[in-house]
Amino acid sequence: MSFFRELKRRNVFRVAILYLAVSWLLLQATDVLSSLLELPFWVGKLVVLLLVIGLPIALAASWLYELTPEGIKRDSALGTHDTNRSETASRLNRLTIAAAGLAILVIVADRMLPEQNSPRLVPNEVVTVAVLPFVNVSAEADQEYFADGITEEVLNLLANVQGLRVTSRTSSFSFKGQAIDLRTIARKLGVSHVVEGSVRKAGNSVRVTAQLIDVESDAHIWSQTYEREVTNVFAIQSDVAGQIARVLATALSADELSLIGGRPTTSLAAWQSFVSARSIYQSRVSRDDIEKSMSLIDSAIEDDPLFARAHSLRAALLLARPVWNASEENAEAKLQSAFDAANYALDLAPALGEPYFVLAEIALQKGELETADQMFRQAIARAPNNADGRDWYGSFLLEAGYLDRAWSEKKRAAELDPLSPLISWQVAFAAVTVGRLEFVSEFTRKARENGWPGWQPEAIEGGAAMQRGQNDLAEAHYVKVFPDKAQQIADAFAAIRNRNIDAELRAVLDGLIAYGPPGGGRWHVEVNAGDLDAAYATTWSELDSSSLIAADGSGGPARLAIRWRGEPISPDWWFPSAGEFRKDPRFAELMRSVGLLAFWEKHGWPDLCQPIDGILQCR
Repeated sequence: MSFFRELKRRNVFRVAILYLAVSWLLLQATDVLSSLLELPFWVGKLVVLLLVIGLPIALAASWLYELTPEGIKRDSALGTHDTNRSETASRLNRLTIAAAGLAILVIVADRMLPEQNSPRLVPNEVVTVAVLPFVNVSAEADQEYFADGITEEVLNLLANVQGLRVTSRTSSFSFKGQAIDLRTIARKLGVSHVVEGSVRKAGNSVRVTAQLIDVESDAHIWSQTYEREVTNVFAIQSDVAGQIARVLATALSADELSLIGGRPTTSLAAWQSFVSARSIYQSRVSRDDIEKSMSLIDSAIEDDPLFARAHSLRAALLLARPVWNASEENAEAKLQSAFDAANYALDLAPALGEPYFVLAEIALQKGELETADQMFRQAIARAPNNADGRDWYGSFLLEAGYLDRAWSEKKRAAELDPLSPLISWQVAFAAVTVGRLEFVSEFTRKARENGWPGWQPEAIEGGAAMQRGQNDLAEAHYVKVFPDKAQQIADAFAAIRNRNIDAELRAVLDGLIAYGPPGGGRWHVEVNAGDLDAAYATTWSELDSSSLIAADGSGGPARLAIRWRGEPISPDWWFPSAGEFRKDPRFAELMRSVGLLAFWEKHGWPDLCQPIDGILQCR
């Protein structure tokens, strides 16, 4: 008799199938009871271990013994064709069918019978969610950073999921420690769902409770409590983010699964430094914030040299340094370091989105418009909820003349981080540029209310007044911002009113930067005073003539005369008040020289320009 036939005769196969069916039912029951009774995390593992150990025991027992009406007997004591064998087989078949039927009922109930604590799927559309700071309920108050770190990581993991619009850390954390009801918070953040929770850390153990709330109905549509060792905190974060994404009816891609399921670092110390650095960077309002964040991220990389997201954040910080410090030396070297750090981060974790945003900005500063556009698209596909990245992409579209698309991206950035003072005033500037002046005061007010210490909101309000033709009001705004330049601001506005730049003012303007408010920069004075020759002279002087694209297509990419201080294309060219500048035939030559004409031919024409009879016409 063959071994296979002997296994069949002794009902080993039937016992195996029955054992697996019953094991599955036991695991489902364990999962439910663990949640309801808040059992320790090791209970589930223990059940799995016992079931695995029990399988070979059950198979061995079915080989050695037979169940008869008189009880269990050794197989060797029964004849080969004993009728007890067929009766046992029939009983096992009936038990297996019953177990399988029960399993099917459990699956159907899980899918079709919602319970109070079971997930409620939401419509398959973009879902808005904010992750509020988890409350630290540890005995030690100094564990606050640990609770904040868990919150930020859950937020970051969810932010990488397509189909979710996740409010950024700056806005979510602005409500920390405040006794404000969820409906008010949700209204201010513009979200329909809120994640909240608590963290208790004691020695090497941590207990995390998280819950997802539908704000409109005040229903808790998912909740879970985790008890783990501190070293397993990454698994808690991943599980919370993954469960919430699934509850919100979001299908996760392979890249999203790798980011949510992966362990970000092997070092808890590196992770804590990274979280602190990211928190400071996302709330930045000064150069000191950039340096503090850089110091922390360097510590994180020292603790874990293969920490991909730390290298990604370091790339963003290196990119930011010259922006926040106009006197930054070796700006070109800093940008090359940012380029290297971003690429290294992608080598370690190709699914990251932030490094692509950095690479896009670097390409833009090099005048490589096509590369910048490609990098931005890659970044948004991987990190759709990166508020800074959306803001940067909006600025690129603004400079390229795609005003409607730029406004959409800027508004998206403001939706993702509605309480960010930096993004607020940058959206206000975009509103001036695209002529959406009715939005300016809303966003300058938000910038001030949320702690922006700089002069930009006031200056932007001056720019809006200029676009409305309210030059007296605009002048008052600029004098308030730059009181030490009151006289030259007054002279600049006198030239604008008189449509004439005299020799004395000309000498003053020649000593100013190209772009900036009247009295601080010269281009807007020249354009609004009608001196287009001077305005074009200023524009060309900012560009490196040896880098410009010639009529035959040779040369390029265009770059600034003083390299690594910004992009060779300017949003100022698209101001509503610059219509005469754009209508001038020299504008088409400028667009060709900086590479925008070729870019438009490939990607579509901007809002204010179209080719007519082969000649670019702008308004």
